[in-house]
Amino acid sequence: MHFQTQHFPLIIILIAWTILFFVLSIAYRALKKSPPSSDSVIVSCVLLALLWGLHVNLSSGMSAGMHYHLLGGVLILLITGLPMAIFLLTSANVIYAALFQTPSDILVTPIYAIVVLIPVLFIGTSSLLLARLKLPHHLFIFIFINAFFTAALSMITGGVLSLWVQDLILAYPKEVLWKQSFPVLFLLSWGEAFFTGIITSIMISFAPNLLYYYSDEIYLPKRKSLF
Repeated sequence: MHFQTQHFPLIIILIAWTILFFVLSIAYRALKKSPPSSDSVIVSCVLLALLWGLHVNLSSGMSAGMHYHLLGGVLILLITGLPMAIFLLTSANVIYAALFQTPSDILVTPIYAIVVLIPVLFIGTSSLLLARLKLPHHLFIFIFINAFFTAALSMITGGVLSLWVQDLILAYPKEVLWKQSFPVLFLLSWGEAFFTGIITSIMISFAPNLLYYYSDEIYLPKRKSLF
């Protein structure tokens, strides 16, 4: 659920821009060392346009100003890697604010990136690291743990964090946030999980080279030859 400029003081906005600039500078240095393929970036842009473009914008009642859509954070992470995923998601955030919110709301896009997008990517990256360290290196582990369940967890976590911030700044009544918005975000988390799992499965089958963190040598079990 996106934020609105009118709900935040200028000092918070300036701090958020400073933090985001620092994060992007680190991501840029990492990106220069290990960039994803251009095809992966193009596919990610198309998926983000689809996921963020199919949105719901409530324009009346006590929920006016709320926006709902899938994030695709874990999916973009799996396709492009962490540094590029940071750039693509923050860019999508700015474009979304310009197209579907008001131009002034671009000012608070760093707050949304820090509160929602970066935690989502952190969860996805942590899932990959923990799975490689603690779980068998198997195709279904990658699809169901790193894609499906991690996408659901990241979406609901990002949603709860956005609601918590909205509650903290008194942007909406508690009843609207936790009794109306939370069930919507909970349902969206399963949509995020299914979409991420399905697209990941399709890409593994037809274009595994587009997945930054996937490798047949790691995730497909090696068969012992009979001869």
